[in-house]
This record gives sequence, C-alpha cells and structure tokens, in this order.
Amino acid sequence: MTPEVEPQRSPYATVQEAAGYTRVSTRTIRRAITSGRLTAHRVGVRVLIRYADLDTFVTAGGESPPASTLLPAQE
Repeated sequence: MTPEVEPQRSPYATVQEAAGYTRVSTRTIRRAITSGRLTAHRVGVRVLIRYADLDTFVTAGGESPPASTLLPAQE
C-alpha cells in the first residue's frame, strides 16, 4: 500500500480563499486591498494574495503596514 501524498498548497490565495482562511467576508478582503492594508497581485483577471501576507494581516489585527495596493504580475 502506498502512502497518500498531500498536494502542495499554492503560496497564493484568491480573494474568496483569503476570506475563508481569515474568516472574514470577501468584501473585507477587498477593502483591505483597496486601503493598502493588504498587498495583492493581479495575474490576468485574478487577484491573488500571499498566505504569508494574510498571516501578517491577521496577526496585526487587520493592520498591515501600508504597501502598494495592487502589484502587477512579475514575469
């Protein structure tokens, strides 16, 4: 019998995944991005947030240091 291997989690979350991960609404995530409290990256039409940034956001009580709100995708 072969052991099951867990699939690796992407280091990025969609807005909906970020809301579920932080247990807030998607509206709250989008407002945090717009206000600069949460950094996001646009990849095509998708908006992605790093889990590390979400952890910092939650640890700081929703007050991340100001950053560029929406960064373009890096190639």
